Amino acid sequence: RYENPREAIGCIVCVNCHLANKPVDIEDPQAIFPVIVFEAVVRIPYDLKQVLVNGKKRALNEGVVLILLKGFELTSSDHISPNMKENRLLQPSK
Repeated sequence: RYENPREAIGCIVCVNCHLANKPVDIEDPQAIFPVIVFEAVVRIPYDLKQVLVNGKKRALNEGVVLILLKGFELTSSDHISPNMKENRLLQPSK
C-alpha cells in the first residue's frame, strides 16, 4: 500500500516491479454528482495468460493503480449494489 502511488519523479510505483507498458481501456463516467457511487471498469486487451514453473499457462496476475482527484472518497460497502460487490476487486490504499 502506498499513500501516494506516484514517486517524486512522477513514475507510478508499479514500475519498480513491472517494467511493461501495456495499453488499457478504461470506462468511467464523464461527470458525476456528489454522493453518487460509480465504477471504473479497466480492461487489458491482450492474452491474459502467464507461464507457470511447470510450463502450464494460467490466468495472468494483473493490477491497476487508479488515482482519484482530490475530494473523491471510497464509499462504504453498504452503499455498493450487490452486482458491484460481486464484480469488485479492490485493494484501496490511503
